Amino acid sequence: MPIKGLSDATRRLPRLGKFHLGVKVRDKSGKGEHPQATDYFVVPEELKKFLPDKPTELPIMIPTDDDEIWCPQYFKRYSSRGLTCRGDGYTCRRMVDSDTGDMADRNTKEIAWKENLTCAGKECPWYIAKECKETMNLQFLMPDLPGLGVWQIDTSSTNSIRNINNTAALLREATPTKRISFIPLLLTIEPKEIISPDDGKKKTVRVLNLRSRATLRELMVQAGQPVAELLLPAPADDEAPLDDQVEAVVIEASVVDMTMGRTGPDIVQSGKAAKDIKELWPMPSYNKATELAEKHKDNPVTETPPGPEQELDFDPEELKDTLRNILHFKVWSDKNEKTVQSWLQNVLGLKTKGTTIEMVTALPREDREALFKKIADLSSMA
Repeated sequence: MPIKGLSDATRRLPRLGKFHLGVKVRDKSGKGEHPQATDYFVVPEELKKFLPDKPTELPIMIPTDDDEIWCPQYFKRYSSRGLTCRGDGYTCRRMVDSDTGDMADRNTKEIAWKENLTCAGKECPWYIAKECKETMNLQFLMPDLPGLGVWQIDTSSTNSIRNINNTAALLREATPTKRISFIPLLLTIEPKEIISPDDGKKKTVRVLNLRSRATLRELMVQAGQPVAELLLPAPADDEAPLDDQVEAVVIEASVVDMTMGRTGPDIVQSGKAAKDIKELWPMPSYNKATELAEKHKDNPVTETPPGPEQELDFDPEELKDTLRNILHFKVWSDKNEKTVQSWLQNVLGLKTKGTTIEMVTALPREDREALFKKIADLSSMA
């Protein structure tokens, strides 16, 4: 039996560490330090042997669909005491001097936290003095690296915050489940040209983006895979972001581009996909191939791709019907045949040539079965 209040308590993922977008450098006087933005991710010491030197992209997954957990965004003011005020433009929670009720400072002897005070947002004197800034605490999983938990990165770049929000919104709109969690993504740091609010001149800053090497269609399939819901710890907000840079309007605002090529990870397959394959292309040789692979797993065998005179291990008409359904064709015509060939090459990455059936049969059995799995998943989404 579970222990009340312990075994049935909410599970939370541990925080493994933090990446940074800047470093602390000595002031010219040599008496203090100030943050300086970098054009790469500053990697935690324990991860340096697993990542390239000064990486500009990180393979990540968002661990939950709750924005308040994985990417909370607030106005925040930091001082030598750490976080002293957090607000949303309406109300704020502030560290005050117990005696005076004013914002706590280095001379404060006794502090207290006051809730539901008015937050003036950009009209706040502390914001105008550049002591309060928009801040996002981004939490993510890194499935390819050691450790069970989340990593965090903080940013005060409004352009980075907009980029993350826009891409998350695009993913939600594009996926039938409205899900963004547990989809393989890339967190990147990229140059962006802006107009400085200080002097009106153009300048280049570094901003965060969420990208993907998969196609949008593949992301839609991945978003349909079932996952267990995980909860994160409250983000660590004990220190200010180090990407300290003045930002303004982006010179050329472009539509969010999710894709970064076609060489990304394969689609994660579900049990339903395997079931669909057998229903769409009932072929005894599929099970036979599985048995053969198991039998010879310690001494792999290779097979010659079936040629024109060899017996096919799938039903060509069933395959055509499935492809026609995915691409929404009413009939299989010569014109549509060319469209399918182009789709197989440009979307699914086939390098073979010929008719649709010739392109598929020219593949080695293992590659052909992997292709059928992808097509089965896409068919379930059509």
